[in-house]
Amino acid sequence: MKNLLFLAITATLASAPSWAGEPLGFEGASPVLDIEVKSAPAVPVGVALLQALGLAFRDNVLQTKFDEEFVNLANHIDSSIGDRALGYLLAVRLYTDEFGIPVVPGGQLISPIGIGREPVRALAEYYRNDQLTVTQPAGLRNSSSYVWVGKKGGKLVVSQMPPGTRDKFERDAAAEARRVSRLAVPIGFDGQRKVIQRSQFWTDVARREVSAIADKERRDEIQKLTESFTQKEREFNAAYGKFQETYQAYRDAQNDLKVLNDASTVLSLIDTGIKVGKLVSSANDQPAKGADGVGPSLQDSKKYLEQKQIELLNAARQATPKVNSLGQELESIEVLINTKYKNESIEVPTFQPLNDNDVKVIRP
Repeated sequence: MKNLLFLAITATLASAPSWAGEPLGFEGASPVLDIEVKSAPAVPVGVALLQALGLAFRDNVLQTKFDEEFVNLANHIDSSIGDRALGYLLAVRLYTDEFGIPVVPGGQLISPIGIGREPVRALAEYYRNDQLTVTQPAGLRNSSSYVWVGKKGGKLVVSQMPPGTRDKFERDAAAEARRVSRLAVPIGFDGQRKVIQRSQFWTDVARREVSAIADKERRDEIQKLTESFTQKEREFNAAYGKFQETYQAYRDAQNDLKVLNDASTVLSLIDTGIKVGKLVSSANDQPAKGADGVGPSLQDSKKYLEQKQIELLNAARQATPKVNSLGQELESIEVLINTKYKNESIEVPTFQPLNDNDVKVIRP
């Protein structure tokens, strides 16, 4: 098989770690390997990891290459985690042929997934960022798994997911990815009205992350900013909703006036017995009825719509500064919240920041 690397199983760990299968982590998993990154171990870290996974390369040259690559990866993981209460998820890409011999597509056994507070959230973020997926080779059984690398006492601590839990873990991560992606979208609709819906995202982040901040004052500060954002979002949506209704009424009056100014259309309406008054029948202050007593005259209808159009346009213009001011406040609070989390070295899920197109009205 082209580009497939064959392995031989050399051992199986007698003390396989247990995993409770909870949606957000490898709860209950015991470490299978400690890696001292800053010193030269007696057994190369790549070799040690393969031994922990119960695998060994048939080819010594490939073993050496893998070990060199894993040293670089371990250094990257160590610097990525730093002193934070985070971990790093790795995927073990492994397949078996009809004889039970392990096969590694492309020769890459270990694939970095990413950092996170919990394994499932690391994988969910990987899914959300449209990372390339490995296509399963035809005729091979997927025996892949994941390992979670944490840090304790200056050492990287590796915990292995036992066989049989991969499918559920990946389903949980996919569900989490969909959930966060829905929250991360800044714009939604309430009927025909566009609304900002970002407060749910920041409330969810606070629920998950704020408790990890040691200092109570800084925890309270982020909570207050989150609550302030929610309140300001409500105020913005109320003001923006009123603006949208007013501006839509202006556009409707504009369209109706265009119809009345089209002579051929007016003649067609008259010929078919449709009264001009229907164009303005939804208004509370309709123009007076014409001489025939059944509807307003053409001139009266045009005059009414021209005046209505001006009134609505002025009302939309008057509402614009308030909408834009509230929008700027929303943007500022969001930037501040995100900065606070960064200062605490907390990984916030990927999101599309609010921008002027979301929260600013172009003067009508």
